[in-house]
Amino acid sequence: MFVSPVFSASRDRFDRTDLRRGSVLLPTLVLIVAIGSMCMVIQMTHLAMHRSAVNSHRFHRAALAANSALGLQQLRLETDPDHFVLRPAPHAPCAMGGETVELLSATRVEETEAWRVGIRAEADGVSFALGAVLQPVIFRLPHGLVLTGIGDPAEDLLVMNGASVFGSYDPAVGIASPGDSGSVWANGSVELTGTALVQGDVNASGWVSTFGPSNVTGSIEEEGEETEVDPFEELAPAFIAEAIANNDNALLEDAFGSDWSPVPGPMNHGDLLLSGGTHRLGAGVYHLRDVSVTSGAVLTLDTSTGPITLVVSGATGLSVDSGSTVRIDAGGTEHGVMTVLGAGSGLVVQGASSFGRELSDPWASGYSRILGVGESGAIASQGGSSVFARLAAPRRPLLVGGSSEWYGSAVVRSAALLGSEPKFLIDESIDGREMGTTGDYEVAARWREHRARTQAGP
Repeated sequence: MFVSPVFSASRDRFDRTDLRRGSVLLPTLVLIVAIGSMCMVIQMTHLAMHRSAVNSHRFHRAALAANSALGLQQLRLETDPDHFVLRPAPHAPCAMGGETVELLSATRVEETEAWRVGIRAEADGVSFALGAVLQPVIFRLPHGLVLTGIGDPAEDLLVMNGASVFGSYDPAVGIASPGDSGSVWANGSVELTGTALVQGDVNASGWVSTFGPSNVTGSIEEEGEETEVDPFEELAPAFIAEAIANNDNALLEDAFGSDWSPVPGPMNHGDLLLSGGTHRLGAGVYHLRDVSVTSGAVLTLDTSTGPITLVVSGATGLSVDSGSTVRIDAGGTEHGVMTVLGAGSGLVVQGASSFGRELSDPWASGYSRILGVGESGAIASQGGSSVFARLAAPRRPLLVGGSSEWYGSAVVRSAALLGSEPKFLIDESIDGREMGTTGDYEVAARWREHRARTQAGP
């Protein structure tokens, strides 16, 4: 057989070219496969990391929700030590923001008032379980005027001028003859001018200065130890959280009609503006931005069927003026009203107005409690007005001006009684005029009033 030399040589060249191409193509394919595999690994790793981050965020949300739910259960136990007896666990799941929470268990710790509780929260399918022991916390609201100051003994924390009076009174008798059972506890100094009169004792870490005919009828202690008070503001977050997540604002439209204006947004609150007229509000927890009661309006807070909690969080806060009244009708019960003033929210009662007086027990201050948070937000009774309340706002100043009055007690940063005849009178009552027994609602974590002592702080 004859084979052309040219054809044979060409075929050899083609074979060698194919071999060279194959030797390049194979590594290229291997490299492409390797790169593809690496890309898949990177993508899978990225997806896994993303999934882990999402689950971690959900877990964090669930943990926060569980802790918030725990705070709410603590608050409910503090306001009613029989809470878990009357509402035994488990409780049905409920929404808290974008999460779901539920009380799984609640068992009493033997021979104590404490309860061992279990809570579970879920955020988009990710759960967090939390167990804790809760028990009522008793914060004592001193029977007197306590001025916390800022640690400077030279700062005048109580300033009284004109014909101002500090004293005490028996609610069963009235205020015709103020007594001398009240005491002032100042982590700083006290200054009296004009005919200012303190009917009681003054205990100061600084000095007590009286000018002219001003006078202190009781004992005076200067350069003494500072007075410590319970951390009342620690109560506020639970009140505020419950007011946002679980309030009764739906009742406000029926009660006030167009005078109630809900404000869209996550705070779940609104404005209440009452100008004249007579109004009534029943038991519940209400979250309000700003409240104005003016032009002779009368607002009755009806606690005959249960307590009322007002959480106020706006820049103005709660204003009562122009001959208006905010009063309490306990209906023969011992239920009261708790007013929580958020940071920056104030309480100003002026223009011959009144706040906190109970209809059938008109001189008792214990039906109204006020908790003030933070340093800003005025708290004042002025212009011939009167306030009946036990006040705890340890970082805020208090003003009682003109011929106005404050009946009850107070823990504040400082106090000024300025003008013609302002009065601050301590409610002498203890037994029988608290907000109730340990099983009843006593406003902030079952505050217990007690008489100030001569030789020691409250």
